[in-house]
Amino acid sequence: MAGAKKKQQSTSKRTATRKKTSLLRSDSFRKKAVLLLIVLIAVGAIVVFTWVLPKYNGAKSGVGADGFSVYEMKGADLGVANSVSKEDVQRILGDQVKSVSDVKKSGVINLNGAKGQTATFPIVTKGDQQASFYVDVLEYKNVAALEDSGVTKGTVSAGRINDSPAYYMKSNKLGDQRETTLLVSKGSKSYKFVIAQPRQNITISEAEGLEKLIEIAKTAKL
Repeated sequence: MAGAKKKQQSTSKRTATRKKTSLLRSDSFRKKAVLLLIVLIAVGAIVVFTWVLPKYNGAKSGVGADGFSVYEMKGADLGVANSVSKEDVQRILGDQVKSVSDVKKSGVINLNGAKGQTATFPIVTKGDQQASFYVDVLEYKNVAALEDSGVTKGTVSAGRINDSPAYYMKSNKLGDQRETTLLVSKGSKSYKFVIAQPRQNITISEAEGLEKLIEIAKTAKL
């Protein structure tokens, strides 16, 4: 009796395995699996576009379902690394930093027709914290495209810098960093000046950071 029961259980397992294998091999299952994979990739892409691309580093090429495209423009250079000098950054940040390293520039990323590039100056604060000052430039197709982008949404006017409108963006947390940001618009270009510090070890306050960003922006070649 026990032997018959074991034989029945073994037969049931083999039958279940065959059904599972048959399901995995079926066109219907494959189509559903491919569709799920496409959805997951699309969701992941949206997250990357929203949270990672503002710094334009290490971005990948791709085209969304709505035609939104992102790709690196090999060999292109918007000249953002020459917009601010290391000497001016060091001088303006003053005794709040121990050192400012040479600029590091990213490649140029095309964001659905708008071109972006970042220039980063790694810094060590007086509290021996690794931080950075960086400049982003986003060049739109034209002035109308910049205005329609909503890039200044949620900002506060910071007056004018060298006859260009400037906007202060409230400090925000990005991972383990806190960023103090100043936006400056010139023609079809939007520049973002940023001081990024470890949010658990702030050396430069938000108010002081804004003052220093304004000073740096005044020296910039936009």
